[in-house]
Amino acid sequence: MQQPAQKLETLSAAQQGIEDAYQKYFAALKARDSRAMAAMLAPGFTWKTMEGETLDVPTTAELMANQVQSLLSVESATAHITDLSIDGQDVTFHVVEHITSEITDENGQPQKVKSVEAFRDTMTPTESGWKFKRAQTLSAEARPVTGE
Repeated sequence: MQQPAQKLETLSAAQQGIEDAYQKYFAALKARDSRAMAAMLAPGFTWKTMEGETLDVPTTAELMANQVQSLLSVESATAHITDLSIDGQDVTFHVVEHITSEITDENGQPQKVKSVEAFRDTMTPTESGWKFKRAQTLSAEARPVTGE
């Protein structure tokens, strides 16, 4: 049986690995590199949207490509990760992402936007780093930034 100190060390190592993976993901987002973003999806990855639709790897990769097409820049991106649980090699957790970016709006004009999204994600360690295995969007809000 795993001792509590060993479990804590394992959770701590998992959290650090996942935080590092989010930094890698945000670096790809800032670079507008949808291929690097999609490379962080494990084979068989699924994403359940708030509407209840389940997306696979190709559909998610296409959405990522579309996202970076309208993205002009990313000012800041952070992830707050909590409630980790380990099941074998997989780690499931709650994450809230805060992203401030400049996008092209529906009229083709630059628009600064702040978004806050919450997810229940599962990641798995691989030889090439942590990869997303499952994602479920719990909430999503984006609002234009005015007066700055």
